[in-house]
Amino acid sequence: MATLVFILLIAAAVTPLAIVSRTRILSSSYNIRKVAFEFLAPDLSRLISLGYHNKTLLSPWQRCEQGDRVLYIHHQDQNGLIGLNSASGDLLRAGFVAMGYDDSQAQMLSLRAQHYREPEFSGEKPEADFDPKRAPFENLAEIGDFLPVGPVKGGPANAVFSVYNRTDSVSLAKAPPALKQQLLKPENAVFLIEGASSSMFALVTLAEFKAGQSQGFQSRIMLDNSFEDGKIPKIVEKEIGFGDLMDLRVPNSGTIPCEAPVQQLIGLL
Repeated sequence: MATLVFILLIAAAVTPLAIVSRTRILSSSYNIRKVAFEFLAPDLSRLISLGYHNKTLLSPWQRCEQGDRVLYIHHQDQNGLIGLNSASGDLLRAGFVAMGYDDSQAQMLSLRAQHYREPEFSGEKPEADFDPKRAPFENLAEIGDFLPVGPVKGGPANAVFSVYNRTDSVSLAKAPPALKQQLLKPENAVFLIEGASSSMFALVTLAEFKAGQSQGFQSRIMLDNSFEDGKIPKIVEKEIGFGDLMDLRVPNSGTIPCEAPVQQLIGLL
């Protein structure tokens, strides 16, 4: 009996130490993965952007598998989105319809966007429960200053609008599916560029998950590739963090396996 009590006392003392050691190991592994991702994601994004410049993609989403990890890659040329500062009212309206708003809401939001960005807006004044900036949009987040509260069925603003497209047109080959569907309507055809002309700006999204898990490391990096071909793209905006797979809005279909050069680069992570 005394021996059994002694064993139980030893176990009670050792178990917390084992739990602490395991926690430290897991924490160390997480930190190593985090540092590696933060270090390599910017350069990997640059290489992906260089590889996709002036190229028509079968799908903007690619899915890579590397050991026990799954990675998603998304490349969005900014000429495939609507320029918040340069688009006419009709093109803005088409963009808000692509987001999921009905025609009357989209028209109202188009007027709000113009009222917000222009120093002296001469068109119809919208009902304004916001303070217009009266200057160009500097960041896509500013669109939230006048959007209605609550989700919309069509998707987020960053799948439709950009501050880096400085034309009143959209490249059909570079547009995301929901926006492309809207712009292919006859009344919007005037805004489409049929070729695959690339912008100097592209957003590269990377996400790394352990197989079977829904949370992992993510980066969104906006790149300026305005240098000569072969030069290293410059990072304009960078956001690196930890998030859920649902946040990426990866379509149930439409992803393709990573191309061989990309798969080799993923091995660095």
